Amino acid sequence: TKQTMLKVVAIGCLLLSLVVVFWQTSHSPIIRTRFVQTLYIDVDDRELGSINKQRIREIALERTPYVLKKDLRNRNSHQRSSRHPPRSSPSSSIVSHWPALRDWTFETISQHLPFVPVYHQEETPTFITFHDGKALEHELVDEKWSDFNTRQNVSTLSLQRGETIPQPGCPCFAWQHACNESVCYRPSSQMESFDTPDPNQTNKHHTWLYFSARTQLLEEFWPEITKDVDMNAFVVSSTGVQANLWLGHAGTITHSHYDASWNFFIQVKGIKTFILIPTHRQGSKESSVSNYQTQSSSSSSTYYPTLYPCLHPHIGHTFVDIVNKTDFYSAQSTPRLGSLGNAAFDAFQVTLNPGDVLVVPPMWIHHVTTITDSISFNIWSDAPEYVQIHAIYEIPLPFDAEDGQTLLLKEAILFLQNICQRVHASRKGVSFSCNTVRNRYVPLIQRKSFKRVEKESFAYVEHICNNYSKEVPSISAQKRRDIFKRAKAVAGAFSQMHADALEIMLHNYIEHAFLAISTPQLVVHVVHLCSWKLSQSPVAEVS
Repeated sequence: TKQTMLKVVAIGCLLLSLVVVFWQTSHSPIIRTRFVQTLYIDVDDRELGSINKQRIREIALERTPYVLKKDLRNRNSHQRSSRHPPRSSPSSSIVSHWPALRDWTFETISQHLPFVPVYHQEETPTFITFHDGKALEHELVDEKWSDFNTRQNVSTLSLQRGETIPQPGCPCFAWQHACNESVCYRPSSQMESFDTPDPNQTNKHHTWLYFSARTQLLEEFWPEITKDVDMNAFVVSSTGVQANLWLGHAGTITHSHYDASWNFFIQVKGIKTFILIPTHRQGSKESSVSNYQTQSSSSSSTYYPTLYPCLHPHIGHTFVDIVNKTDFYSAQSTPRLGSLGNAAFDAFQVTLNPGDVLVVPPMWIHHVTTITDSISFNIWSDAPEYVQIHAIYEIPLPFDAEDGQTLLLKEAILFLQNICQRVHASRKGVSFSCNTVRNRYVPLIQRKSFKRVEKESFAYVEHICNNYSKEVPSISAQKRRDIFKRAKAVAGAFSQMHADALEIMLHNYIEHAFLAISTPQLVVHVVHLCSWKLSQSPVAEVS
């Protein structure tokens, strides 16, 4: 009967749902949420709070997140605290001598900057950077792609709303289907909340605003700004130093992303929370996180959220925000991060109060939530890999346009394959994969975010990639010599790169190399269909 059929269908759907839930739960990674450690350092108050620049540099080179505080208890400056850090006080801040810490408020800043151009959003408090001019920008078809760089002028005082949102307890990560699988390393009394607060429930304005600008641009209107901060101690590289002022009201969120620089983040007013995840293989011999006292030796795999392609306007950001339940653009299409499996790895959490200084190492993914109306200041100082990758890009590619599209694709695969094999051979202590660069494109292709490519072009790329081994002999011996010589130079440069940056920078290079022999429309499918060849055994070099 019809009723019997409906019951059978209903029972079948219920059983299927239970199977799906069980499978998702059993394949969710276990995330150990830990507190960022506090590092106490000596500060000479007789020299107006002079900070030992060499000590800051030593700390930066550890490439481990720390909150820096002044040593007020005669503790050894190398001692670290693995427990919950004590509450901040102005006297414990290593920047307590900064006039900014004493004088900056929304009111005093508005005297210099009465109006500021802010990033603004109506639907979501999460802000994600949109880099103009990226190769894939004009290949996007999703109507919800937003241009982050559209700003509006508002009163500086309008950024101060006097609101507070709940601080997260043990954060729920995007890929966790059972949030209580997260192990939160904190006193049990603080484990009451397992959900990240929904700022939409606390912000009555439904318009989200925040301001950020380089101090170099602000000095014209506020000449004293650089006198209110002493940045010298936090400049740990000779290139690429940039300082920014940040203003934002409670509830604004910065989408998870990494920077190729050290980030010394100083909280001036208000409260912010950071969640940090390393983007290298935790537990590998060269990983910086392995030096962290609380790191478990059992963690030996790379598992971090899928990143956007480096050719995409959201370069450097994770496709799914690490502590949000949904895709940034579509609540209906959150992809499973299959590579995460049921691994266990560490995420690091810290709450910054006025005067706190957080060291965010290069390449670490970080997600930022503004808990109360906030004034912050940061100094970026380039990491070596930022300089190294630009030097690598200056090495000419071994391709000639007259070779034709078919031959160029074969040459590119041979070139990149040889680079990957050489880097693998020279960095045996570091686990990484070249072919996983395709993971950056899979969720975008599944969501049909790119303009359609002609079937003939798609079939041609697929054929070349699938039959690559048979096609190699069509590359002349002289050309192969040139390719191997250039690959050796590129691989040698990558072999000197820090483990934290190696996989990401190598993936970025692969994308750019494939773009060089194709087009923005075609490169999506070239990376998706051909990158799996890069981890195969290399073709023998020509003598």
